[in-house]
Amino acid sequence: MKIYHITNYKEKCGIADYAEHLIKALEKNSVESVPLPIRWKEHKYMTGMELDRFYRQIAHSIPEGSVVHLQHEFGFFAGRQGILKSLKVFDSLLSDLNSRKIKTVVTFHSVPPAFVPVTLKNIFRKTKQVRISRAWKKVVSHFNSGSCVAICHNKHTHFELVKRGMPRKAIRILYFPCAENKECHEGVRCLAPSEEAKESLGLSKDSIVLTSFGFISAYKGINMAAEALQCLPKKYVLVLAGDKHPEGSDLSLEKMLRDSKPHFWVKSSSESNRRIIVTGYLNREKIASIWDATDIVLSCYQDVASFSMSAALPEALQSGKPVIASQIPAFREVNEMGNCLAMVAPGASHELALTIQRLAADDSAKASLVENAQRYAHTHTWEGFATATAALYRELSSGNGIKA
Repeated sequence: MKIYHITNYKEKCGIADYAEHLIKALEKNSVESVPLPIRWKEHKYMTGMELDRFYRQIAHSIPEGSVVHLQHEFGFFAGRQGILKSLKVFDSLLSDLNSRKIKTVVTFHSVPPAFVPVTLKNIFRKTKQVRISRAWKKVVSHFNSGSCVAICHNKHTHFELVKRGMPRKAIRILYFPCAENKECHEGVRCLAPSEEAKESLGLSKDSIVLTSFGFISAYKGINMAAEALQCLPKKYVLVLAGDKHPEGSDLSLEKMLRDSKPHFWVKSSSESNRRIIVTGYLNREKIASIWDATDIVLSCYQDVASFSMSAALPEALQSGKPVIASQIPAFREVNEMGNCLAMVAPGASHELALTIQRLAADDSAKASLVENAQRYAHTHTWEGFATATAALYRELSSGNGIKA
């Protein structure tokens, strides 16, 4: 079975990594994947007409009657032109695919905005919002027709999509997989951190390393973590294992450094005094070394309306280290299923400091969280995710329509 994938393939991006994991895992399900890459570096310089032309060419490059899997993020379809253009381009792409009898699977990586309903009262007062709402309704119509099916990664996103008019029968919940498979699991990383790995970061062996993984952004709660650090003894160190997104202009790193004492993060001859380390972008080998140095993982995200799920949390769950996460809907749902997270309120830096100190001193609690996280990771694998996705492809290609 041949599937065409429209995604930002092979870029420094979480969605690109996701697509690459999926394509690799699909091989065991007799699925031949054909990536059709999209490039933000090119899109940001495109006019509206050029974006329309680009996606029309993609649609017409796919044989009639095929199945396409599209990784959706609103920015992929907008260039620099905003949500309305994104929705119009997305709608046109789905229309072009449908006209060629192509069935489409769309994975929503973010929650759509809360669109303004069209009423006589607001049709003149909120013209732009009404236009956006109408554009979204046109997108939803493709999912009503049976030619498209949506994948989301949790019940929270499913609920939000239904609230925004998406038909329930057209949505499948496939929980975000962890970065391992049952057949090639490398074994559980030691709960106790490596003294050698800490020394490679210029830290003393008695340091307690708190790691936040992934692209650095305000919604990932790095300022909350830095504020918590100032409440903790000197032996606690915050490692930001990643860098700013190459296409981002987020100032959260600047704010965090500005609000912290310079000796916390400035590299000097006495590196062991540093309490904030920003690693920069890491390849897989270097990521493993950071996990080895880590005592506790922090996934203390802000509660952002558009947030659906982050690959950083599933990665942390199979790291062999205990995880503290914020009580945002997506993370609460994971904990409801796996009882594998210590949780704090979003933005509660003092509560976070207290939770860190308690967890660091409780070996039994750490071991329990890690054991439960490993169980969750073995339940939600890329292997199982790919099998369920391949079954969805076959359901679509059968010609019998989508089953409720």
